[in-house]
Amino acid sequence: SGAKMKNIKFSIRADGGKIRLSPLGAELYQGTYGGVIDLDATGKQPLLGLKTNLKNVSVEPLIKDTVGNDMLSGIVSFNAALNAIVGPEKKLITTEDPVEYNLDGVNQIPVDHNVGMSFAIGLRAILRHDPDVVMIGEIRDLETVQAATRASLTGHLVFSTLHTNDAASAATRLIDMGVEPFLVSSTLIGVMAQRLVRVICPGCKTELSPSEVKLPKAVRFSKSDKMFHGNGCRQCRKSGYRGRIGLYELLLMNEELGEKIIERVAASELVRIGRANGMRLLSEDGWLKVKGGVTTPGEVMSVTAS
Repeated sequence: SGAKMKNIKFSIRADGGKIRLSPLGAELYQGTYGGVIDLDATGKQPLLGLKTNLKNVSVEPLIKDTVGNDMLSGIVSFNAALNAIVGPEKKLITTEDPVEYNLDGVNQIPVDHNVGMSFAIGLRAILRHDPDVVMIGEIRDLETVQAATRASLTGHLVFSTLHTNDAASAATRLIDMGVEPFLVSSTLIGVMAQRLVRVICPGCKTELSPSEVKLPKAVRFSKSDKMFHGNGCRQCRKSGYRGRIGLYELLLMNEELGEKIIERVAASELVRIGRANGMRLLSEDGWLKVKGGVTTPGEVMSVTAS
């Protein structure tokens, strides 16, 4: 409604007792985007793996989502994850900058630096309301990451975004920001990295011969595999693409990874362990989408180039 957030504190004494009121400033926020975001509807295996992992969480530690070239895409995945676990038996509160989606059953608080409402301050206010699940729009500084870590240690499921190149680098990034390795090891349960690629326009989709594309040496295509591209039409305004889709890399923590994080090993070692336990790299997910006729080799190579 355009009204500014105000900090209001007051107490009422009655019959010798004291009542404390702690308003959050959450609002019915009409965001830029709308609609229900569903993990099942995405049809993407890493996201479905995230949904399964969320349902099996019994001790609620810290989850980090790494975003590569599009912060909004990370928020979309977050809101899909929140929709997967929202329900009357759970109390979900978020602090976002800005609130992109309005989610039913979730208390959403916009960050407002004009009144001193930062992510860290918002998180401290949220924890006074005993939430089950907390979402922090982005971890930008030591104060916020320390508050998020404390929240996860006290039994809250915490989501946030963090800028890194891949999923494994999230652990080293947290340590670089000042979190002790043993705290990262004991609180982190999963990291999902993602990139966005354009989707081939269905109106002008045409098969592409593998001989027409110079593929990286590590990529192997069999004779039965097919590739496609868009020739360009009115539907896609001659671009050959229409819409975007995510490439995902989901790293789920286990005992071996936790021990290696405490030892401060390089991210490449965490990648090796993750792959041994079934993690699919961003590039691997991309090439599967090329083989499935979803996107083009050029798109995958452009967003996964090291």
